[in-house]
Amino acid sequence: MISDRLQAYVSRRFAPDEVEPVLGLLAEAIHGEPGDTPEGTERIQAAVVLVADGSSQRFLHAVSIAQGDWRDILVWADLAHKDWADRLKAELS
Repeated sequence: MISDRLQAYVSRRFAPDEVEPVLGLLAEAIHGEPGDTPEGTERIQAAVVLVADGSSQRFLHAVSIAQGDWRDILVWADLAHKDWADRLKAELS
């Protein structure tokens, strides 16, 4: 599941013909594990999208990084610190 605010962000950052495929792959590839919170899953999904910065090629690379070790994508997106929720709110607003 992808949050409404993240869906809206993807719609603003990616080309119109890329939005649906990006959201589909994001939901399939970064879906969280049993016990994960919705906020935690959104954090990782958002990190992928922030790193991609509207580029489908960067998006695919970011998905690959997140699948390898999700902590790496959080660092890359600057969402690895205590203030990650505030940063995410600012980025997705």
